[in-house]
Amino acid sequence: MAKTESPRKEYYANWYNKNKERISEKRKKAYNTDPVYREKLLMKSSKNREIQRAQRPPRKRKSKYQEPRAHKTGDGKSVVLYSVTFFSLFIERSVQSINEWEEKGILPKRAGRARKTEAYVFHPGKR
Repeated sequence: MAKTESPRKEYYANWYNKNKERISEKRKKAYNTDPVYREKLLMKSSKNREIQRAQRPPRKRKSKYQEPRAHKTGDGKSVVLYSVTFFSLFIERSVQSINEWEEKGILPKRAGRARKTEAYVFHPGKR
């Protein structure tokens, strides 16, 4: 059986537009003064969020820049390059520490980084 549109749809839309402020105030007052009503709405909202989370695909948290990248140097040697974030996790230090080490000259400067996420560092122990 096909669902038919209500002939009074326009009437209800007009009625709601005229009364929406009154209805909204009534709901706000009930939410602020009636703990049972508030708990009912909070539980309903919580269930809806759980359903939405279950239906959406899981987030892809790992960026392509988190993977080590093999690179050939100008003299033909192979080196492994890491994103700054991956490298910081690998050596258990913060990104800020790595940037500070670059400034102090402890690590070589990263050359030619177009974007922050494309900045790679060389790990001297991995060749």
